[in-house]
Parts: sequence; C-alpha cells; structure tokens
Amino acid sequence: GYTSDEGNFFLPAAPKTMAEARAFIEAKFGTAAVERVMRTYPLTSDADAPATLTRIFGDYELLTSTVLTAKAMARRGAVYLFQFSRVSPQSRQAWNGAAHTAEIPYVFGTLPFPQLEPQDQAVSEAMIGAWVSFAKTGNPNSAGLPGWPRYSPPRFEHLDYGDTIEVRSGFRRTQVEFWERLLSEQRGAK
Repeated sequence: GYTSDEGNFFLPAAPKTMAEARAFIEAKFGTAAVERVMRTYPLTSDADAPATLTRIFGDYELLTSTVLTAKAMARRGAVYLFQFSRVSPQSRQAWNGAAHTAEIPYVFGTLPFPQLEPQDQAVSEAMIGAWVSFAKTGNPNSAGLPGWPRYSPPRFEHLDYGDTIEVRSGFRRTQVEFWERLLSEQRGAK
C-alpha cells in the first residue's frame, strides 16, 4: 500500500528553488530526463519547488515501485493493494496530507491524536480488521468489513482508506506510467 501524499513526509528537506529542483532532478534521473520530468510535473516558480519535488519523490520512490511490484506479483497470486488518503486534523497541520507512514497508527490502533474525528476511528477499525483477516486467512475480506477486491487486470482496483472507505482504481495512473516508461528506457540505455 501507499499513502496519497507519500512525498509530503520529505517536505522539510525538499529543494526550495527552481534551480535546486532542476539540479535534484538532473542528479537523480540524468540530464536527458530533466525536461520530460518537468513537463510531467510542471514547475513555474520557486514557490512551487518544494511541493513539486515532494510529489516527484513520492511518486517515483514510493508510489510507482509499490504499483509496479503489485502488478508483477498479481501475475503470480492474490494481491490486495491499498491507498491511505485519510488526513487527520494533525496530518493536515504537520504534513498537509496523508504523508508517508500516516497509516501506521491506524493499522495498529494507536491513534495518538488529541483531536480525532469520527472517520479516524472508523478507518482504524476497518484497517485493523482487514490486517487481522489477512494474517489469519491470506485474504483481508471478512464479515463486517468493506469489500477489498484483488488487485488484478484489467481494472487494478485498490481499497482507499480515506474519509470514506471505497474501491478505486488508477491513482495517478499517468504519473506511474510516466515513471514506468522512463525507468524502462533508462534500464535499456545501460
């Protein structure tokens, strides 16, 4: 699984200017990829740099690798993919979204937040139930829990733990496909 705002966790360390962002992209992906990355993730001012770079980082480092791994594993067996998009009041203040690791207190029922909203407890209970069911049976589905489809073609559906819990597909599909192509091209060039 992944969070909807994976890269926000790294916001404090993100480049602060367009020049720093460009240098980061070039160092990470090579000179030939800079313009392609910047077309996919438009960067128009220094003010955009931190948020844009955290989106790039989250999509490349965490989201894409998770999705590609799930797709590969789905060819061999049952895979259940989740997205965590619930943004608690504390996450809104600290990370401006559902950042990397935001789901952990929900999964383990250790919500340390002084300002819980009703959705927080409901999401936590559903996640705990699904994880326990999966540990017992290899399937996160059981009575009283939201239905969680297998992650398989052609729809590649996942369960989104957000303000509501629902089945979705194609989260940032364009960006994942971009990184998949770029990585494939870079592997072929070596």
